[in-house]
Amino acid sequence: MYCRKCGQKLKETSRFCKKCGTPVMMESTIEDEVIIPMKHKKRWPIVLMIFFGVFLIILAAFILKYKMNEISEQSEVPDNQVIANEWSSQTDDFETDFSTDNSEEDISESVEKEVSEEDQKQTEETEMQDEASEYFIPDSDSKYLTMKDLEGYSADDCRIARNELFARHGRKFTDENLKSYFESKSWYEGTIEPEDFDDSVFNEYEIANRDLIVEYEKEKGYR
Repeated sequence: MYCRKCGQKLKETSRFCKKCGTPVMMESTIEDEVIIPMKHKKRWPIVLMIFFGVFLIILAAFILKYKMNEISEQSEVPDNQVIANEWSSQTDDFETDFSTDNSEEDISESVEKEVSEEDQKQTEETEMQDEASEYFIPDSDSKYLTMKDLEGYSADDCRIARNELFARHGRKFTDENLKSYFESKSWYEGTIEPEDFDDSVFNEYEIANRDLIVEYEKEKGYR
């Protein structure tokens, strides 16, 4: 330790400088001054904690009061609101009844429309069936026939079946029997003279079935 005034080296226990007589007391004073502020600083966390705790208590009380008021308002329904709800319910019932009446009318119209369409469909199917029944072989233009299909045919049957392929495409006939037969069919329209008729109008089924009928006729000795 040294004297702060003259720089003389002093003992640790010295209270005065032996050279200049300056008292050596400043270090302990400084230490006391340093210790005092530290004691004041330790109080701030406690003060802050107390303040924060009070704030939380006040906030919790405010929230609790708000919730209680809200529950009380919900439990008390004004009379005018009850009346409004009843009137709204009656109005909804009226609208439901009115809507039901309209729905019944719509359903009735829909049913009538469906029945009409179904009748028309059945009529068309019946007409198609009636027309198909007028053909000697209804599907001779759309499928390949076999010898089994022709089994039991007479010479006249084969003649009609073969010429029916021509009649489908509007060929006229000079033979009175064939002419009379095909003109009695609703589907027949004779528009092409025999000499003007071209076999190229036949599709693959008609060509194959024509040749099959001719072969059957030869086999049975009809030709």
